[in-house]
Parts: sequence; structure tokens; C-alpha cells
Amino acid sequence: MHEAVTASSQKVLVIGAGPAGLAAAASLKAAGVAFSVVDFASEVGGAYVRDALWPDLATVTSRHGNQFEEMVTPASFPAFPTREQMAAYLRAYVAKHNLADDIRLGVGVRKATAFSDQRWQVELSNGEIGTYRGLVVATGACASPLLPTWAEGAETRVIHSDEYRGEDLFEKKVLVVGAGQAAADVATRVADSADETRLSMRSGHWVVPRHIGGLPGDMAASARPSLLGKLNDRIGNRVVARLHGDPREVGMPAPTAPVTRDRVIVSDTLLQDVETGRIGVAADVRELSADGAVRFVDGSGWEPDLIICATGYRSDLSFLASADGSKLADLSSLAWGTFPRDRDDLVFLGQFSLVGGTIPVLAQQADLAAYHFRALFNDSPAATVFRQMRQDNRHAGPGMQGQLDSLRVPQRERTELLTQLSTARRLFES
Repeated sequence: MHEAVTASSQKVLVIGAGPAGLAAAASLKAAGVAFSVVDFASEVGGAYVRDALWPDLATVTSRHGNQFEEMVTPASFPAFPTREQMAAYLRAYVAKHNLADDIRLGVGVRKATAFSDQRWQVELSNGEIGTYRGLVVATGACASPLLPTWAEGAETRVIHSDEYRGEDLFEKKVLVVGAGQAAADVATRVADSADETRLSMRSGHWVVPRHIGGLPGDMAASARPSLLGKLNDRIGNRVVARLHGDPREVGMPAPTAPVTRDRVIVSDTLLQDVETGRIGVAADVRELSADGAVRFVDGSGWEPDLIICATGYRSDLSFLASADGSKLADLSSLAWGTFPRDRDDLVFLGQFSLVGGTIPVLAQQADLAAYHFRALFNDSPAATVFRQMRQDNRHAGPGMQGQLDSLRVPQRERTELLTQLSTARRLFES
């Protein structure tokens, strides 16, 4: 097949058309930086249009805490929109910023190779090859579902939560494995129909309701910092325990961090479901035997009919390569969770989850990335200063390590990250 070759020496390629990629596109367009967006999917929306979980599952962040500053979510949306509603919101965002002509859907990146002269050679899935000056990786953190090693070759049916569509599981004994948000969502859904539901948890987290004092939880935390954000950790824990409940009192593992630093679980019913026995709590899984029996680390056992593993994801960055074989970047220590410290031509967006809303942070990161590329392409002195700022360890943001649950950034760190991003922008705005 003939491979088309395009020259795009002063152009940025954005990989992914989810919230992160769309934020990058809008920011690059506003900054006057040439760009293109590609995505394997047939429509924009990223995780909101993927077949993960189920369409009517409400988000755990309120619409007010997860919207672009220049485009509020429709007043007709509920406080916690569904994935389908958020996908519609992102389509409207594309229209607002006239991005449709710059987005190619159904086409992904097969390989992106970095050369020493600050350019990328990119091979697309349709065989086209292009040369770009910069790369924005906005593929998200949910590309590759992770299963525990004990699940390999199991005769008992084992699936990842990515495969569960919210279907009823009558007359089934179901074990949900995981300690994060996805595990809580799946367990509460399964408990509506399954004969018996158990939740295997390796660690404990605080459980907070969707509403606090009549407001969405994330809005209450922001509007009333005396309630959650600024109180000392001990008092903060007591406030949440009094308002909603203490996980330890219903038999769940003790939270490993104070509530303001925890990757909290947002659920109105989980604690009640555990307390009433609709969901049983089990220890971490030690092994799954050939006869289908699960052995837990506390010595107990059980024989479920189905095991659903909400055990996280990994980012799939296997398409990135370096022409000389050198390491592209230390992905565990990105500045502001976005910029490699030793590369000017590579940016990562949306590689972690945030308690309290991802879109406002993505927008800040995207703006900073657009300013950076504009300064770089124009040989502005600001590009050199920004390079020095990125190498300062004080600007370390969330790193891309482990699985998605471990990348869910607590509310306090989210606030600190937003402050750092705002401060960094002043370099380009002065």
C-alpha cells in the first residue's frame, strides 16, 4: 500500500479526542499553533464514549466541578451527569471552538518516533507518515485493563470491570475485587440482583456522599473550606464520619490516609449496603484455585460464580519510541503531571484521575502546553525560562505510576496543582 508522507515541521499532533485532547486542541488554536488531532474512536469523548461500565452510570464529580470555564454544562443536566450527557457536552465543545475540521476520527497512531533534532516521525494506522514538531499524548489512563496475576488461567469466570455493562446477575454469587471508585460502583450495582455479593478490598478509603449540606460534595468542599479543606486531618475525618459514616464501623478496612488526602470513594449507598449485608466485605485475594475456590489473605475462602476485577488500568504508551533507543522521559516525575523535564517536544495530558473534577485541571495544563509550544516555535526567551522551571523538583505533579486507582489525585493535591499551573502561566502572560 502506498504510504502518504506529509511535512508538518511546525505542527503539533494531539493523540486522543477525549476531554484532554479537546482541551489541548482548543488551547493550541487560541494560541495560533498549528495542530491536528487523531483518535481511533469513531466519535469524540474518550472515556465517556468507551464501553466501560454502563451508559446510565452517573459521574462522581458534579457538573459544576467538571466543566470548562468558558462553557458551562447545560442547566438541564442533573447535578451528576451520565457518561452520555458528558459526551454530548464535549461534542458541543468541539462545535463552540470550531475544532471539527482539525480532528480525524477512526485513525490512530501506530508508532511515534522521536529524533534528536526535536521532531517526531509519526505513522498512523492508515499508513500515512507525518513529521511533527511536537506531540501531545492525550490517550488517557484507561487504555489497558489490568487483571491480577492470580486470575491468569482461571476456570472460574473472571472479567475486568471494563467488561461489565451493568447487567443483572440473578442467582449468581459475585466477588468484586478492588478498593477504589470502580469497585464501589460495580459492587453496589451487582448487589441489586446477585444472590450474594462480596467486595474484596486490599486497602481502605473514606466514603463520601454525592451531596453535603444540600450541595454536590465537591462544591461543598470548595465553597466551605472550613468543612473539609482547611480543617486539620483529625477533625476532617470526624466531620465526614459524623455526616456520612465511618467505614471501620461497618467492617470495611480502615482508611490509610486522612479524608483531605485520600482517594475517596463517592457513594451514597456503599456504607449502608455493607452495614445491611447486601455487600459482604472480604480480605484481599491470595489465590484462586483450580476448583474455583478463592482463598483470601486472612485464611478464609469462598466459591463465587463470577469474579469482577476492578483492579485498574495502565496507560498504553507502547507506540512511543526514540530513534536512538534512549529513554524518552521519566514518566513518574512529570512537571505539573504534564511535562517531561528533559524534552521540549512532548506533553502528557489526562494521565491520572482527580478527586473533584478533571476538566478544569486539563484546561490549565492544555493552556500551559499551548503557551509552551508557541514560545518554543517562536524562539522566545520564555521557552528557556520554562525549561528551567520544569527541571525544578518543586513543580513535581502526579506521576504516571502503577494503576489507575493509585493515580486518583486527592482533592488537596488537586487544589495545589491548580495553583502551581496558574503560577506557571504567568511566565507567558507577562
